[in-house]
Formats: sequence, C-alpha cells, structure tokens
Amino acid sequence: MSISSEIPKPPKYSLDFDLKTYCNLAPQARQEVTLQSIPLEEELIWHQQGITHVELIKGWQQRNLSPKIAGDWHSRGYLPNDS
Repeated sequence: MSISSEIPKPPKYSLDFDLKTYCNLAPQARQEVTLQSIPLEEELIWHQQGITHVELIKGWQQRNLSPKIAGDWHSRGYLPNDS
C-alpha cells in the first residue's frame, strides 16, 4: 500500500456549510449569498483572464461564453450587455 493511498482527501468545500456554521445565517440568507457568489476555483479562472468583477463574470456566463473568449472580448472593451 502506498503512502498516498493512506492520506484521506479533504471534504469538498461547501459555502453553505460555512455560512451556516460560522456566520449563523438563516437558510434564505445563505441561499441569497450563494446565488450572488461564484465558486473560488471558477473565479480564479476568470481572474486569470482579467475579469475580476462578479457582475461581469455572471454577465459573461449568461451569454454562455468561456472565460478565455470573454477575456478577449473584455480586453477589447466589450461588456456582456453590449449588443
């Protein structure tokens, strides 16, 4: 048996769990915060493309554009709500 197989993997991160446990938020408030946020791993991908504002990220996502393509459009001055 290898050493790596003996090391347990950490549990998957849960924003809802943290909001409930550490912030003591009610279910409705937790849902509102969750809807207004983006998972960290995904947010880092957008940041690498130069898009850091959550509303912009959500706007590009609504247009079904990948971070790479949206980053290219964003660098040329386009915004998600431009026609």
